[in-house]
Amino acid sequence: MTAKCFLAIFVVALAGVSTAVAAPVPSTVPLLRIHAALTEIDSGRFFEDLDYFVFDDGVVTGFLAFSRDSTCSGCPWGGGIGQGSGTAEQFQALRLALGTNTVGFQKGDCEVDASRVGLGTFEVTWYGRNTRRNNFLVHVDTGGTHCAPQVANVLTAIETYVFQSGAPTSNLAPFR
Repeated sequence: MTAKCFLAIFVVALAGVSTAVAAPVPSTVPLLRIHAALTEIDSGRFFEDLDYFVFDDGVVTGFLAFSRDSTCSGCPWGGGIGQGSGTAEQFQALRLALGTNTVGFQKGDCEVDASRVGLGTFEVTWYGRNTRRNNFLVHVDTGGTHCAPQVANVLTAIETYVFQSGAPTSNLAPFR
């Protein structure tokens, strides 16, 4: 086959492909990463380790590991992975809450009260434009210095959106 024949076949094949609509590629640019190490106290102790990412297109990927009781020698940990996305309006509400509550300037190292009995930590990493980012640690019901209301609002907005997306979340929101 000559080079001209090959080029003609390639152009014809390419012309047929150009009318097809490609599926959108999910974003790989993170907006948020949350890592939570929590103990929920509800008819016994329930330990959970959560790690989830919210991407800039609204997709959430969450990882959950949990155990029912630390005193049970040999009791297994369970786990799961979930992915989902809230609606465009729900994602816009999250973005608005992050901006209104100045997520890029929060310092953390403070405490919020949870709506249910529990304790532990939330580590929040927010990825802004270019290389801008902020990372802060928030304690849950540990008796420390209370956070500014904006920190509780940020955590509640994140947990609400992750819940709406269908990915695993804690059961401690809303925060005060």
